[in-house]
Amino acid sequence: MPVFRFISKSLIRHNGLLFMVEKKYATLLEDKDVLRWYQNVSRGAQSTADVSLRGLGRFCSMTGISPHEVASMSEKQIVGLMLDYVTTLEKNGKTGSIH
Repeated sequence: MPVFRFISKSLIRHNGLLFMVEKKYATLLEDKDVLRWYQNVSRGAQSTADVSLRGLGRFCSMTGISPHEVASMSEKQIVGLMLDYVTTLEKNGKTGSIH
């Protein structure tokens, strides 16, 4: 028997384009840089863009760090932050990976 998961969605309009995203993460798209990134990823596959947005949302929620704060970090700081994040996920029984 299939199991269905109902997710509340928001319709986001930007420059004449419509995007349907989970309400929980729709506020991330209010940031023009995040929206630009999301639009670029969605050119390849909408599902990849949605999964990536959820991942960004979970990361920001768990770490308390905004996308702009990450963008202002050095590469070394970002790598360290990601490694610590993956370690935390693994300690919580989640499988982590860095792409």
